[in-house]
Amino acid sequence: MTQINPLISNFIKEQWSAEKESKVKSFLEYNDHAEKLLELLEEDNQDKDFPVDKEVLKSTSHYSEGVRGQDDDRENSTGYWLWFEDYLLEEFEKKLENRMLMKLLFPYRELLTMKSQPNKRMLSDCFSAALQTSRKCGR
Repeated sequence: MTQINPLISNFIKEQWSAEKESKVKSFLEYNDHAEKLLELLEEDNQDKDFPVDKEVLKSTSHYSEGVRGQDDDRENSTGYWLWFEDYLLEEFEKKLENRMLMKLLFPYRELLTMKSQPNKRMLSDCFSAALQTSRKCGR
């Protein structure tokens, strides 16, 4: 077992915290579908069915930080997996002030193939407020 020198312990904790904050900030700022992805992963939405454009889910396969995704490519597959990077779940919950699911299998039957079809679901006030605060504070 390895023990961290107490003299550098606080420094390491601060660096780790800063790295997690940076990854969450990067995801929120640079993934065009961050709001929808986080809405899907909200704990309160786990039993709700609503359509999502394929492009939203595809954004997780080439975007490597924050939320990841992958087709369940097994035969007779029924969905698309979404999940938080292991160590970022708590950071997202803290930032959004909301309980989130660690992972989710999104059913293929709810995928839209046309971008033009409107999604009438609104973002939670909590997420919108967190995103605005993040942008105002430069985080």
